[in-house]
Amino acid sequence: MPLHRTPLVRIGIFDSGVGGLTVLAAIRRRLPGVDLLYLGDTARVPYGGRGARTVKRYALECAQWLVDQGCDHVVIACNTASAYGVEAVRSACSPLPVTGVVFAGAESAASAAGAEGPILVLATRGTVSSQAYLRALNETLPARQIRQRACPLLVPLVEEGWPSGDVLDGVIDHYLSDLLRPTPAALILGCTHYPVLKEHLAKRLPEGLPIIDSSEAIAETLEAMYPDARVGAGHTRLCFTDDPEASRAAIQTIYPAGLSGADQVKLA
Repeated sequence: MPLHRTPLVRIGIFDSGVGGLTVLAAIRRRLPGVDLLYLGDTARVPYGGRGARTVKRYALECAQWLVDQGCDHVVIACNTASAYGVEAVRSACSPLPVTGVVFAGAESAASAAGAEGPILVLATRGTVSSQAYLRALNETLPARQIRQRACPLLVPLVEEGWPSGDVLDGVIDHYLSDLLRPTPAALILGCTHYPVLKEHLAKRLPEGLPIIDSSEAIAETLEAMYPDARVGAGHTRLCFTDDPEASRAAIQTIYPAGLSGADQVKLA
């Protein structure tokens, strides 16, 4: 009996900048058989300090561009855009599936956290203000303490290609200074830029503390949806709303193969 495989899927991924490349890389590792189209809105990065209406509008514009390019599934790789815009994007893109990183990350944290201790969330101001992680975690862990910390300096450091050094170390120490007592049960990296800093964060955390990478969480979700794509050789295309050369250092840090053939595009 012949195998019935799903047609080749084209997944569109958008983010406020280059941080969503961590999502693209995670999806590519698990699903080599899908086509991936990435849109980084580098002309308007960061989203984290902007108002909810503005972020929602940006998210709708990015999602519409991906749909216009023929994508079959839209992934919101930006936590802030996922927090404020996932429902609007789902409505606009229906019947195409839309997956946001917030729920995937919260679900993974709920599974990894032990029976005691607070769950920490490091995120942008916008994501923290939205309370999206708090709501998502309360669905499965209603009695658990959730401690959130806005980290507005981390995205600019990654975007500028500074994923190490004394400045970064000082910023991380500042953000974590009062979060580690009582001992946490898990830490959610609530921004797709933050996995680049995972090693620096781990040095300052209790040994063995689960660090939830929302990039891996969403890739795992998609793998379950498209098991036939675990094999194959899909195409990857990267697009940015600003000159890709302006983000060269950050792109090389996160996804070294990305600069070859990267395009600058204009959203309608």
